[in-house]
Amino acid sequence: MVSVQFIIAAAFSIVPPVIPLMLPQLGIVEIDAISIWSGLVLGVTPLTAGIMAPVWGHVVDRVDRRSVILVACATAGICTLLMSLATTPWQLLALRFVMGFFGGHIVAVLALVTGVCPPSRFGWALGWLSTAQLAGMLFGPLIGGSIADAFHSYRAPFVAGGCASLLVALVVLRLPKQIPIRTGEAKDAPRTGEVLARYPDLRTAVLVLLFAQIAITSAQPIVSLYVHSLVGPVGNLATLAGIAFSVIGVSGLITAPHIGRTGDRIGQRRLLTIVLGGAAIFTLVQGFAMTYLSFVTERFMAGIFLAGIIPLANSLVARSVAPEHRGRAFGLTGSATFLGAFIGPLSGGVINAHCGLARVFEVPIALITFVDRDRQFFKSHTGLPEDLAKARQTSRDVSVSGHVVAKNEAMVIEDLARDRRFANNPMLRENGIRFYAGTPLLAPNGQPIGSLCLMDMKPRTFTNRERRLLQEYATEVTEEIAGRAPLG
Repeated sequence: MVSVQFIIAAAFSIVPPVIPLMLPQLGIVEIDAISIWSGLVLGVTPLTAGIMAPVWGHVVDRVDRRSVILVACATAGICTLLMSLATTPWQLLALRFVMGFFGGHIVAVLALVTGVCPPSRFGWALGWLSTAQLAGMLFGPLIGGSIADAFHSYRAPFVAGGCASLLVALVVLRLPKQIPIRTGEAKDAPRTGEVLARYPDLRTAVLVLLFAQIAITSAQPIVSLYVHSLVGPVGNLATLAGIAFSVIGVSGLITAPHIGRTGDRIGQRRLLTIVLGGAAIFTLVQGFAMTYLSFVTERFMAGIFLAGIIPLANSLVARSVAPEHRGRAFGLTGSATFLGAFIGPLSGGVINAHCGLARVFEVPIALITFVDRDRQFFKSHTGLPEDLAKARQTSRDVSVSGHVVAKNEAMVIEDLARDRRFANNPMLRENGIRFYAGTPLLAPNGQPIGSLCLMDMKPRTFTNRERRLLQEYATEVTEEIAGRAPLG
């Protein structure tokens, strides 16, 4: 089952790193929209799986667990293949919804394994199972990114993922029926809610898995974009993004079995507290990474702790819940895991979208300007002084962006008061503006028509990474301009 679990997880996770990169091909080109749509498309599968997990838990307490795994893999394979033909983001969303609806395989696998394993080795067994799942989930994106780069197509990983899921379905179909149904349950068996109320450790595990999964997955919609900002427009971007996704799987592969075995010795509850603390620290520091190497290293360290959360929580449940109720118990923990995996990407995408350009660069003012022969217009802005925001324009002769357009090149002035071209500029002096960074926006014919720019009330340095990131944002804005209203 460890091998099957790895293949299932890899097949399900091949596509996440390429979804944000594929969305522009489906008409989603604004950075904010890409973040939100990525969160929705990535999150809808775990949302529906979370809603359905208690139902599948009820089913696996009564039927052959192999059948549930078979249905999930076959459905995922068909849906993923159809995603390669999608022409709108709504089609991607609908297909991933269907995948989640029939995603009862995790509940079935947990019930199957704990049904044949002695309680004294629950931690060890679930540790290996979690290792396989985590490694598959996080090596899958690496495989998907590599396939996208190798075939120069963001649709190719969908074909690979679909074929892999169907292959697993064929393997499961050939297995004998697994785990005879336990006979200790009466007709008036407790409902799922009553099972939750009966076992305190089950309630603890549900809460831990919900919040841990939110923490694990909230960065998913922006990992590819964040890697893009760190490395720039390189040809192997999808591969690098896949590595950043997958590196947690490397550390999880190393540590999860050992954590599970240690939990069997010293107690799952005690070790779970330690693991949660380490995971929180190394997840937090990822937001401050300044290089690709440091970002990947921090994700590796986070994975050492994150890998232990799921097996420890599920082992705690398996030890405390009666065998005849484990299907429904794992349905609840599965629901918490899936719902956390939905809330995480969605919240990450929304937070990223609402942070805005100014907060990304930690400046008070960010704006898009269009410049003609006499004036500059503020097409979009945040943080402008009230009088400028109300006027929405200035004359060109006081516009720094006018120089960007005239030269058709990026301009960074770390202290405007020390630059003789702008030291006596009345608009800048009246509003106390001391820093400017801008890069040209181009019409479809290649002519500069404005700028994407940042301003601050104090002098500041502007790193090479920030220059590269500003250029990437400008490219996105230029593509949006071309898509909406071709000029020239």
